Amino acid sequence: MRNDDLTVVQALLAAKADVNAETSDGTTALMMAEQSGSEAMAQLLRHAGTR
Repeated sequence: MRNDDLTVVQALLAAKADVNAETSDGTTALMMAEQSGSEAMAQLLRHAGTR
């Protein structure tokens, strides 16, 4: 994860992006953050209401 990734996600969340959106195979942003080991991103998404 790059430092500016958190900034981009914060901007998307501020714009009311769907935090539970899924890719065509059912993967969510939270799943991707956890798989990549990005605890900061996972915490941000959980705080935003990701299931």
